[in-house]
Amino acid sequence: MKYALILIALCFTAGLSGQSNHPLALFNQSIDDAVVKKDTLNLKKWYAEDFIFTHGTGLVEGKSSWLRAVANPNSRFISRQHDSVTVELHHKNIGIVYGKLTVTRHNRENQVHYALWYVRVFHKMKKQWQMVSHRTVQESHL
Repeated sequence: MKYALILIALCFTAGLSGQSNHPLALFNQSIDDAVVKKDTLNLKKWYAEDFIFTHGTGLVEGKSSWLRAVANPNSRFISRQHDSVTVELHHKNIGIVYGKLTVTRHNRENQVHYALWYVRVFHKMKKQWQMVSHRTVQESHL
């Protein structure tokens, strides 16, 4: 019994640790790297036309509103790093990503640092993933 529990624990740990290397998890991080770089050209391709962003504050934005916020010269993301990422695939073209995103952002004179836990939904069309939805489910300021 003891060995069975150890084996189950090892399998569970191995399954989760590999999640950050999953192609969809890597793409998920690439999106936030593009947000930091204000790379709206790629972001336009990577967010679906009907993309919905639900912030921890309750604010709900669509694709164009979020891209304007990213491009705003008065707000600069310094870093957006994911950890604790889990990927679920459904029907080979639907992906759900759960994780924690730690953000450092500079707004005019002050810098804010916070962590948020999220659920993101992706859809794969013509061999390209697109984010359909981001929902922050918990947020804490650091």
